[in-house]
Amino acid sequence: MLFGLRFKLMLKLPGKISFSSEWLRQGFLALAGGLMCACAFPNPFGIHLTWPGGFLAFFSLIPLALIHATSLARYAGWGFFFGFIYFGVSLVWLAVMPALGPLGPGVWLILTAYLACYPAVFMLLYHLMLRRGLPAWGIAPALWVALEYIRNYMVSGFPWVALGYAHHQNPYLMALVPFGGVWGLSFLSVFINFGLVAGLRRFLVKSGGEDKVTIARPILWGQGLVTLFLVLALILGGYLEQRRLHAVQDQAQITVAALQGNIDQNQPWDGPYRRTTLDRFHALGNGAIAQNAELLIWPESSFPGIFNWDHTLANEVKLWSRQWNTQQIVASDTVDIIERGEYRYFNSMLWINLEGMVTGRISKMHLVPFGEYIPFKRTLLFFIRKMVPRYENGEFTPGTQRIPLVGRFAGHPAAVGGLICFESIFPQYASELVQQGSQLLVVVTYDAWFGATAAPAQHAIFSAFRAAETNRYLVRTAATGISCVYDPYGRLLGFLPLNHADILVKRLGLRTTLTRYVQWGPWVAWLCLAWTLLGLAWIARRPRPIHTKTP
Repeated sequence: MLFGLRFKLMLKLPGKISFSSEWLRQGFLALAGGLMCACAFPNPFGIHLTWPGGFLAFFSLIPLALIHATSLARYAGWGFFFGFIYFGVSLVWLAVMPALGPLGPGVWLILTAYLACYPAVFMLLYHLMLRRGLPAWGIAPALWVALEYIRNYMVSGFPWVALGYAHHQNPYLMALVPFGGVWGLSFLSVFINFGLVAGLRRFLVKSGGEDKVTIARPILWGQGLVTLFLVLALILGGYLEQRRLHAVQDQAQITVAALQGNIDQNQPWDGPYRRTTLDRFHALGNGAIAQNAELLIWPESSFPGIFNWDHTLANEVKLWSRQWNTQQIVASDTVDIIERGEYRYFNSMLWINLEGMVTGRISKMHLVPFGEYIPFKRTLLFFIRKMVPRYENGEFTPGTQRIPLVGRFAGHPAAVGGLICFESIFPQYASELVQQGSQLLVVVTYDAWFGATAAPAQHAIFSAFRAAETNRYLVRTAATGISCVYDPYGRLLGFLPLNHADILVKRLGLRTTLTRYVQWGPWVAWLCLAWTLLGLAWIARRPRPIHTKTP
């Protein structure tokens, strides 16, 4: 209580504030904002998929907006500190991943520092634009979304815990996703955060608590109208899109089973391990067949070998399809032999039909840096091969085509779009598969290397958005969890908890409709990017700062 009183006095103390107390105040705001952002998602304090912290996304940027510094460099510094807390807490599981070995803490530190640069740039440009006379609530949402969109592509891309994803359990906000995508929800979140701050400061202006705002009225009205137009367009467009989609009927239905084997990835691929793995999946398959499953889906890399090399094991799995009279999607490593003894390894999904024949294969195109390939391995990072034994056996090669796997059920063709692990975090890939004719989406992943951390739940959240963006049922199969199923509106239909061997069987529909998001692409992000560039052009024409208060 005494600390709270002292801190309250420190915040409200008029006149000159000492250097140390001012830094403590700004540091507390950055720390609080970063922790609130991290806690809007599953985190070390609550690792479950149903963690109820999503509402914090509406308030987590308020501390960031309240930070006051004497220079742009200090604003950028506080933004970096905020981002380091935000991403450092969210990604702390990286430091303990067995797959990274001794590189884990270093990878966590480097990735966290890289991601923290985005809030730093946000604070720098945001306050630079304020000094040139642009209103906060008009530029903040667009600037934030533009940077999130850049993060989706920059340096291989890593949109992990983007702010909009925090709302995956809110059915009212998820209703906007088929229209505006996750970028629309990020925009609304930032708009509400800075709108609350703007309202508070306007109240203080009227009550004499702050100086009068001196932003030029045309700029104020112009930015305000554009911002409100985009917000209203998101809400109205999302409502109309939901009405259209709810009238859509399924083309057909199939019974799908996700097989969660709960296999320990740290075991060597010797004879006993392979036998145990196949026996486990055979038992799970028998359980799924007892529930009339028509399509069995294995987790990523769960086949204990190389499918097109270890023929004895592969033939046994093919035989199961004939015995069960069912089809399978088996996720396995595969290999292509190139001339002169060169081998190329792929992370693949294979379709096995009722006759036990492989009729389709797709391979992962977007590989995980340091997990499946080494960036800059011939120059900067040449030493990693000696530190991580896995790389001595060769890296994975990216696939060349993003197309659906096609099977037939009761005489009806079914196109199934497959996303392998890391690919599910990128909105563009699910949209591309649907444009290629996918009627159902499948995500296979090997999240066992995350352990009992928040990472499996954080990763599963992306699948809710891929389902809602495309209006497709989505089945997610994970080696040790979290396996789950989402309906075409991003609602969770069922899931299997971590570290349990079990099956998840659901009757799902096949759909062919295209959402506005699939048709138009990430239009919200594009508008925000254009808006940001216009803002930068504006400040380039006004080199002298306008001394204003944030509205």
